[in-house]
Formats: sequence, C-alpha cells, structure tokens
Amino acid sequence: MFRLNGEETEEWLANAPESASVYLVGIGGCGMSGLAHLLLDLGFTVYGSDLQKNSVIRQLCARGAQTFEGHAPDQLQSVKPTLIVYSSAIRMDNPEMAVAEKQNIPIVRRAVLLAALIKCRRGVCVAGMHGKTTTTALLAQALDALGASPGYAIGAIVPQFGRHARMGDSEVRFFVVETDESDGTLREFHAE
Repeated sequence: MFRLNGEETEEWLANAPESASVYLVGIGGCGMSGLAHLLLDLGFTVYGSDLQKNSVIRQLCARGAQTFEGHAPDQLQSVKPTLIVYSSAIRMDNPEMAVAEKQNIPIVRRAVLLAALIKCRRGVCVAGMHGKTTTTALLAQALDALGASPGYAIGAIVPQFGRHARMGDSEVRFFVVETDESDGTLREFHAE
C-alpha cells in the first residue's frame, strides 16, 4: 500500500491531471463529505462509498459525485481512481482498502489531504475540546459577511452556508478549518 505523507500529497495535487478521480471511503461522514465538496470545487472527479446513503451524500450526488452503498472491491475497481482517501473511521481491513493495496493505488488520510489543499491559503485552524464547530462556523460567517468569501471546512452542516465546506475565493486566500487533535492529524496543518 502506498500511503502518501503531506509532502507527497502536495506533489500529487500539483501534478494531478485535470479532473483526476478521487475515491473517498466513508464519503458520508461529515469530514469526508466536506472534503468531497472541496474536491468538486476544484474540478476533481469524485467517487465514494459508505454504508448507507444520507442527505449529505445526496447533496454530493447532485453536484456530480458518484457514490456507492456499502464497501465492495468491484466498486473501486469499476471507477479506477488515481487516489483513495480514508478517515480514522475506516479500518485497514476494509475491502476497498485491500484493493488499493493490491493495485498499489496511492492512499491518503483525510486530514493530510485537507491540509495539503489549504496549504497555499491563509489558514485559520480551530482546535480544542468543545466549541470547535461553532467557532469555525462563526469565523467563516464573519469573514463572509466582511466580503472575504473564505474557504471553510466545518464539522457540521451550517444552514447559513448550505453546505459545510467550500474552497472559497482563491484571491482572498482565507481558509477556516475545524481540526481534530484526537487522532494526531493536527500537526499536518500549518496555519498562520
């Protein structure tokens, strides 16, 4: 299995062909679906799987993502992704991860890819035990109200935005992200 680190992920993003295909294992979770929105914003072809469809997955499908219910090797083999993304909720014995290993498809943790996506932005990372989602949403909304059109990745659906992640205006360069220190991935982010 070829697991990308932060630097390799940045290189993959820089060299990815136009509309490269990315497969998200567990796409229905809040962090993974937010990442899928960001990838769609950037023009990537997005595929993914989860145990069951939900409103977040339906929203992604409406934007052009193709999703599968359940985790099965043939799903992954049928779309031939150039990168596979997984979160800490996905075990390495997942059947789709086994296919990735067998076919030597690069894989990357959700937080590593998110950090690489926002590295060229002015990152504002929100961490802590309580209030991360609220604080992240308030910061993004305040910047938006000021006309900054920030990018953001929030850990819950924010009704004012309609979705919980967007790349935002590349000219402004602000990106507000809710980070998670519980799984050790906070160190991937290098905010100002």
